[in-house]
Amino acid sequence: MMLFVDKHAVHAPAVFGTAVEAQRRTRGLQGVGPGTDSRTLWDRLDGETRRMVLDKLLREQGHLCVYCERTIGTGRSRLGAHVEHFLPRHPSRDEYPGLTWTDGRDDLPPAEADAASVDYANLFAVCSNETGRDGLPLTCDKLRGSHRMALDPRDRKALRRLSYKRSGRVEPADPDDETVWDDIGRGEGDTGLLNLNARHLCNARRAAIARLLKLLMSAGDGRAVDAACEREIRNLLAERDPKEPFIEAKLYILTRRESMRAKYSDAYPA
Repeated sequence: MMLFVDKHAVHAPAVFGTAVEAQRRTRGLQGVGPGTDSRTLWDRLDGETRRMVLDKLLREQGHLCVYCERTIGTGRSRLGAHVEHFLPRHPSRDEYPGLTWTDGRDDLPPAEADAASVDYANLFAVCSNETGRDGLPLTCDKLRGSHRMALDPRDRKALRRLSYKRSGRVEPADPDDETVWDDIGRGEGDTGLLNLNARHLCNARRAAIARLLKLLMSAGDGRAVDAACEREIRNLLAERDPKEPFIEAKLYILTRRESMRAKYSDAYPA
């Protein structure tokens, strides 16, 4: 349950680059820079620039949260949205020891985090799932915080480590893959970093999969089902905004059919 985002196919807005360069110049005049400034370049950007970046990320992701794949940031969704930094702006030295840290200053973000804070390939749109909202538990980046993840939404190979069940659960393709479990969580008190098996997410995912299977069953059998599967796959892969929630779970279920697996072997994750 994680949206693949092809960052090679998108580009940062020109105005974003202009704003970043302006902040670099301003910071230089102030005598600070990477490794000496407590704020990253992203922290220094104005609210309008950040909102513009978020709007573009939302359109590119079809208004789906990159982690839970729910609809976000639209009038039809109760979930707001904000920008997530995959490499955190303020990582911990313990979890990211390989970065360039200033000696004795854990409060200063390393140079790599400063650069990544305004690297468009490092940015995603995610749900603003605040604690206590409708009594639901934290999920996604609100739970993850600045912890290091194994799964990467930009990496097709990494996302093939996930599997989706008709029950609505998301699990590692290899049940013994503890690094994936650590990211997604097992549910029932084991949240992992993202809590993607939280009960409300499993219920919503299960309902979406059930509607898909009902649609396929109504097509009949044999070639008619194959044709229906192919229509649904093409529909899911189409460039649309908004996209259907839980798109990766649906693609996974559809491409398990033998006739679809051969034809759309690269469709999941898509």
